[in-house]
Amino acid sequence: MIRRRRTKNYLRLHERLAQIDSLKPCYPEMYCGVSPLGYPCIVESNERFDYKLRRYGIPAFSFGETLHDSLNRSEFPDSEFLSKNLTILPVHQRLSDNHIDKMAETIATVLK
Repeated sequence: MIRRRRTKNYLRLHERLAQIDSLKPCYPEMYCGVSPLGYPCIVESNERFDYKLRRYGIPAFSFGETLHDSLNRSEFPDSEFLSKNLTILPVHQRLSDNHIDKMAETIATVLK
């Protein structure tokens, strides 16, 4: 039941965000047996996309937002890129279709 709802939310959000060119899903296809907790996506912007969403009440998650000082950024440039541009959107089982639709509408507005 939980996996089914998360999968439904993921696919619904993916469908709603498909027309937004500036948002790139990390996993455009859902793999069999996966129970997603979030929808990871890349938005390259001068302003933090995740911060904007939080101002609208969307609890976007930023994995690796603060990189450890010992990380050699020139050796691992992808780490810095992901730190600044990877956002994980919620698709957990407690979200309804209405929640997903409102989130997608907000994201479309923020990225205009």
